[in-house]
Amino acid sequence: MLSSRSVLPRRLNLIWYYIFLPYGLSLSSGHHHPKYPRVKKFMYFFLLIFQVISNFLLFYLSMTHKILTEIEIFNVLALSIITISGFASNMVLHNQQKNVSLLLQKLVTSLQKSKSSLFNIWRRLITYLVLFTLHMLIYLIIHTLEFYQHNELSFLTNNRNKTAILDENLTKDHVKILVYIGSMQWYILCYVFIGIATILCIYSCQLSARNFELLTRTIEHSINSNIALNNQYLKKIILKYEAHCIDTEQISRLFSPLILIWTAVGVAVVAYSINTFLITSQLSIQAAMFVLRECFLLFLLYTHANDINLKASATALLISTLPVEDNTEETVAGNISNIKASAWQLLFTTRLQNRRIGINVSNLYIIKSM
Repeated sequence: MLSSRSVLPRRLNLIWYYIFLPYGLSLSSGHHHPKYPRVKKFMYFFLLIFQVISNFLLFYLSMTHKILTEIEIFNVLALSIITISGFASNMVLHNQQKNVSLLLQKLVTSLQKSKSSLFNIWRRLITYLVLFTLHMLIYLIIHTLEFYQHNELSFLTNNRNKTAILDENLTKDHVKILVYIGSMQWYILCYVFIGIATILCIYSCQLSARNFELLTRTIEHSINSNIALNNQYLKKIILKYEAHCIDTEQISRLFSPLILIWTAVGVAVVAYSINTFLITSQLSIQAAMFVLRECFLLFLLYTHANDINLKASATALLISTLPVEDNTEETVAGNISNIKASAWQLLFTTRLQNRRIGINVSNLYIIKSM
C-alpha cells in the first residue's frame, strides 16, 4: 500500500503520462515509461503523418474554394505559424521525452519532504488543466455552432428541384464539411498540444521555484534553531543550491527553443487579432478566445519562470550572508572549519556574480522581472 507521502508524486507523474499518451509520447517515470514502445512510436508517427496530410488538404481546400474566411478562422499565414509551432513542440518533446521524464521525477522527488508544496503544485496544475479543458470545449462548441449558422448545407434544406444545382451545392457542402473536420483535428492535434506542452513547461518552472523556496525555508529554520553553521553545513547547502541551479539550466535547455517559439506565436496571434479589429472594427468570438488563451498561457509561463529567478536570488542572498560562528574558545579544528566556511561563502559569492540564474531563452534573455 502506498504511503500518503508517495501518493502525490505518483499522481503528478501519472497525469502527464496519460495526457501525452494519446499523442504517442511517454512523459512519465517508473514502470509505465518502457511499456509498449513500438505501439507508441507507431502512434506518434501515424499522427504526425496524418497531421501533415490533413493540414495540407485543409489549406488547399480553404484557398481553392475560398472557405477559410467563411468559417472565420485565421488566415493561412497565421495557421501556418501555429502549425509550425505545433510540429516543433511535438518533435522536441518526442526527442527529449526521456530527459524530460527524468527531470520531472528528480524535481518531484526533491520536494517529497514537503507535502504542502506538492499539494499546492498539484492543486494549481489541476486548476490550469481544468481551465484549459473548459476553454477547449467552449471553443469547439462555438466553432461548431458558427459553422452551422454561417453555412446552409444543401442536404439539410428542402430545395431539391434542380438536380444540377443540387449536385454542385452538395459538392461544395462536402468541401465545407471536410474543411470543418480538418479545422477540428488541427485544433485538437496541433493547437491543443501546444497548450499542453506550455502547461508542462509551466509545471516544471513551478517545481524548480518550489525547490529554491524549500531550501530557503530550510536555511531559515536552521538559523532560528541555532544550528552551528560550520563548514559541513554550509557546503551541504551550497551543493543543494548548485543542484537546483543545474535543474533550472536543464529546464532552459529542454524548453528554451519552445518558449521562444510560443512567445513569437502568441505575440503574432495577438497582433494579428488587433490588426483585424482595427481594420474591420469587429472581432469574432473564436479570435477573441485565441487571444485569451495566448495571453493567459504566456502570463503563467513568464510569471512562473520569473519566480525561479526571484526565489533563486533570494536563496543565494541568504546563503552569502549566513553568519559564521566566531567563538574564541573553539579548538584549532573548529577554527579551520570556520575558515573553510568563510572560504566557501567567498567562493559562492564570486561565482554568483558571474552567473545568471533563471530560464535562459535561447541565450537571448533571462526571464526575470526588471
